[in-house]
Amino acid sequence: ILYHNYRNKESIEKLKKSLFSLLESNGHLYDARSTANMIVFTHRPDIGSKVNEIVNNLKTNKNRIDYEMLMFMTFLKDLKYLPDIPMSLTSLGRRLGRSLMQEYEKDNENTIWNPESFKKAMDIIDSRLQRESEWNLNGDTMRYQIKTCNITREDNSFNTYICHTAREAFKGALNYAFGNKAELKIEKLLSRGDKCCEVTIKIH
Repeated sequence: ILYHNYRNKESIEKLKKSLFSLLESNGHLYDARSTANMIVFTHRPDIGSKVNEIVNNLKTNKNRIDYEMLMFMTFLKDLKYLPDIPMSLTSLGRRLGRSLMQEYEKDNENTIWNPESFKKAMDIIDSRLQRESEWNLNGDTMRYQIKTCNITREDNSFNTYICHTAREAFKGALNYAFGNKAELKIEKLLSRGDKCCEVTIKIH
């Protein structure tokens, strides 16, 4: 628990995110909640353990990408049983995204990341995640559109946890492949009521 005297909500959120990022960089996953005069961090070892389990299992499985996707989908479907932990899900998603790219590299030696190779890797991931997607490559600019995302829907309801985690996994994969050379612009989101998810990526 961290007590503070801030009254500006933006300042409180900035402090919360900074401390959360510091904890995350040291390998700890927490849920962070803020009130009028305090920020409460709750340790989430269950999330960290699950990520470690998925990543470690990859090292002993010959078909890494397929196994990773199976474990990823199973875990995403179980997220509905967890409390609201959006910041922890951000960490989870980005770490899984990086892991997916690392395992793709192991299955495809001498991978050089460019728009075409990134599209190829994401096509494999999308097929495992039951997502229908479409790419448009134009030099160093990519337009990525997800038309249907079956894993976010169950019993005619939209699972925001799965959507959030899958979106952050994409960001983690993008960051692993291109680092700060990739400029991401979100055009549309299913979670905002749009008919599809669409992003534009510019590689500098």
